[in-house]
Amino acid sequence: GHDFIPQARKRGAGAVVAERSVPQTVTAGYREVPLIIVPSGREALAHVCAAWYGFPARRMAMIGVTGTDGKTTTVNLIYHILCAAGYRVGMISTVNAIIGDRVHDTGLHTTTPDSPDIQGYLAEMVAAGTTHAVLETTSEGLAQHRVAACDFDLAVVTNITHEHLYAHRTFENYREAKAMLFRGLASAHRKLGVPKVAVLNADDPSYDYLRSIATDRHLSYGLNTPAEVTAADIQDSREALAFTARTPGGDFRVQTPLIGRYNVYNCLAAIGVGVALELPLQAMQAGITALQPISGRMERIDRGQAFTAIVDFAHTPGALEQALKTARGLADGRVWVVFGCAGLRDVGKRPMMGEIAARLADFTVLTAE
Repeated sequence: GHDFIPQARKRGAGAVVAERSVPQTVTAGYREVPLIIVPSGREALAHVCAAWYGFPARRMAMIGVTGTDGKTTTVNLIYHILCAAGYRVGMISTVNAIIGDRVHDTGLHTTTPDSPDIQGYLAEMVAAGTTHAVLETTSEGLAQHRVAACDFDLAVVTNITHEHLYAHRTFENYREAKAMLFRGLASAHRKLGVPKVAVLNADDPSYDYLRSIATDRHLSYGLNTPAEVTAADIQDSREALAFTARTPGGDFRVQTPLIGRYNVYNCLAAIGVGVALELPLQAMQAGITALQPISGRMERIDRGQAFTAIVDFAHTPGALEQALKTARGLADGRVWVVFGCAGLRDVGKRPMMGEIAARLADFTVLTAE
């Protein structure tokens, strides 16, 4: 990018933000403009964009959701709970962005939008009267500072398992990228009456690591470990999921068309946000019930065929295992699985996913992608 500074100046750039000094031979012949040297151009870009749009994240309660699996579903659950509580809510996920009454297709489907797009979406939300925004934050989006200057108030994690090691090289780097969402709570702009809360999965190996990061409050959820938000009397059928949610503010019955026991965790994470924001239990109950199955997330394809067909975005070992266990519970007969792993991405997960498919399915069809 530094090689294009002369062209940028020639076209009227009023200043240059760079990561290193620029030789005079590069700048010769063009008018002088301020040169600002920063450690990270990507991080600076996020703050510049936030300033350009008037720091929109400072005018809303900001909720960030990260994790290996279940992010999109959890974001949608939180969105519906907040709507049921009567708030004007915006949402940015890897599938779409919801701003007021409009739905934008982000065209991404795998990662977080770049900071100019995010800040633009947030500015549109503010203009539409939005009070709460929910963002899906991927590890790459965090590591590349795409969500810097989003001034998060609540940080939520679903789980942290094997994924994206092609980008982060080690699991420790991957986990630390996720942790950036939680570390950012301490320095984020404070808003009147909005606490800084970390909502953590007590059953996930990442719990102690994330629990050590200082913030106003740590709120835990889980099924197998003592937690503030948990579930009992779980009923998982072919058509729906039901359980009793137990929270510090009381218990309530949950019914959702989402299927699969792992979706109990996604619901509990969303309920944790409701507890942190002191929302009515009725709003949490109604919001979860209102969410319909999400495209590509255990989505049934029904064309009158004599078998069950499901499309799921499972692209990690953990997600594939949960999807196949759910499929086995839905099947009267054999289970077929069709999946692939991207060409030059995380090759380390391939043998894991192959082992899982061989163990949990009757037939496996491997594709290039």
